Amino acid sequence: MGLFDLFKKKTSAPARGGKDKVTRTKNFTIVDHTENLEAQIVPIEKRIKQMKPIAEGLYAHEILALSYAEAYHLTGDEYQGFWWWQYGVKDVTGMLKSLQTRGFITEGGTDSAVRACKVAELKEFLKTQGLKVSGKRDELVSRVLNEADPTAVQSAFPNRTYVLTDKGRRVLEANTAIVDAHKDPMIRIWDVPESDLNRPPKTNDERWGEMNASYINHAASGDFGLARNVRLDMAELLASEGRYADAIDMLCSVMAHDLSGVGNNYNHQLFLEVGTSHLFPYEKSLATIPPGIIDMVKKWQKKANMDDGQLQSLLSQGFERHKQSTPIALFTPEESLQVFNLECVGDKAGLSSIYQMAENRFFATYPAAKR
Repeated sequence: MGLFDLFKKKTSAPARGGKDKVTRTKNFTIVDHTENLEAQIVPIEKRIKQMKPIAEGLYAHEILALSYAEAYHLTGDEYQGFWWWQYGVKDVTGMLKSLQTRGFITEGGTDSAVRACKVAELKEFLKTQGLKVSGKRDELVSRVLNEADPTAVQSAFPNRTYVLTDKGRRVLEANTAIVDAHKDPMIRIWDVPESDLNRPPKTNDERWGEMNASYINHAASGDFGLARNVRLDMAELLASEGRYADAIDMLCSVMAHDLSGVGNNYNHQLFLEVGTSHLFPYEKSLATIPPGIIDMVKKWQKKANMDDGQLQSLLSQGFERHKQSTPIALFTPEESLQVFNLECVGDKAGLSSIYQMAENRFFATYPAAKR
């Protein structure tokens, strides 16, 4: 029985061991099946008596908890109702503390606390710092961590979240089938086939092949926003292998997508008719390089011990190589590099000038486009 059965216009037979609460109004009858549902829930303590642990002494519900842990604070959190209604877990806090004691999760730092915050909380803090409050969630997080006063950040975000340990991450990566089952209403996490459990994580070569195929499919379908995100995943994979120059080159593809203004479900005519209003001028444009991407470039430049001249050469080659990543390019490879450099130093006047040139060229190329 689903939660949508809590309210019905006519009564139904009570479940064995349960009792319905009936409230009659002038026009209809409300039947609250809450007590029925409670009677049908199997407490987790009773359920696991009939089961064997899946990995490292963890049961399915505990492995699922690993996938949520980094979104939970150590204190003061309210948890999703499914823990009780679907899995019989009444004491979620106790489950998390147990996972921490056994070394699967640990207390995170300021970074994780900021990343777990809601967008409204991030914006409110940025206001107090006199910083820009617009942008996507990742941009807001990056701005808090990289531009705000560190002491103020620590003071404003004292409630730490959990983070996975290496041990916890290994268990979760080997049992993603449990997380998939949780998302699928047709499969219970208790019923995942043994063949899908404790699978060794995919090799980087396997992951690369899947991502490359995914990128090709998204681009062929005109879903350039999704294609861009795959390129970002590929860049992060390269960086995880210590291939920082290759990772930065791949970020040039990501930035080429960002600077095109092209998203998912791309239709050329529709883009020209209604999609160009968000491209120009710079101050209102969504076709910009996110601060988080610039931060990644700088971080990987440092890890690669790359000087500024080497970075400029790498970026120049990368923008040239990826200039055909999208069906429309607002900027030339040289201008893309200029945009990157001007964003790094916050030169708004220079950025406005480049966007003005790009705007003039765009509407000269596509005179039918709507301004």
